[in-house]
Amino acid sequence: MGKGSRKKPKLGFNPKAAKLQVTKLQIAQREIDTCADLYFSNGDPVSTHLLISAAHEILGVFDKRYLKTGMFFDQAEQHVKPEMLEEYRSLMKTPSTGSKHGAKDLNAMVELPWHLNEMLMFSAIEKYQELTKRPTPKMLLLRIWIAVHLRLFTAEGEQMFDVPAIRKEFPAYDREGFRKAFYPTCEEGAGQAALAAPQADILPEIWQQMFPKQPAEKGNS
Repeated sequence: MGKGSRKKPKLGFNPKAAKLQVTKLQIAQREIDTCADLYFSNGDPVSTHLLISAAHEILGVFDKRYLKTGMFFDQAEQHVKPEMLEEYRSLMKTPSTGSKHGAKDLNAMVELPWHLNEMLMFSAIEKYQELTKRPTPKMLLLRIWIAVHLRLFTAEGEQMFDVPAIRKEFPAYDREGFRKAFYPTCEEGAGQAALAAPQADILPEIWQQMFPKQPAEKGNS
């Protein structure tokens, strides 16, 4: 090596390197889908919680700015059985562990209430669908599982979709069996939802978040 030459660091920062560009709505969608992957593979619930808390927060901001219809928590009476409302509201008010990685107290014990992840995932999926009209197959799969096993169906819904039979065939420990059985149906449902929701039915600001215009490459303009 010649005099004055310097060794370049192997992991040096290159400002001209390609960058992944994603919108906030795309981030929320990826976070929810990743939660579904973790959930149906019995993955780490703490990691799931951090992801879904972030997605839920993003979607809450979108709701306040564009829809103003509230999150699932604000409309619980329409979806949750009356006898479960108090427990549900208490659960949703529990402070998120979010990104509090010991910033204040390294010795504090973090508590993650049972079923909080499921409720946050259900709420986030409901809001994503309301915003985009286009839920992903993983979102539909996760929503069905949660509604079945947390008994969110009304009495009429339980009977209409024969939910007790689904719970019997796919008990709470058999998430993988449920995924294999229902994912093809969810793929079909997501495709139908996309066909039924033309661009004109979606707010322009939301459409731009879903399908951002990529800047023209140099030399191609």
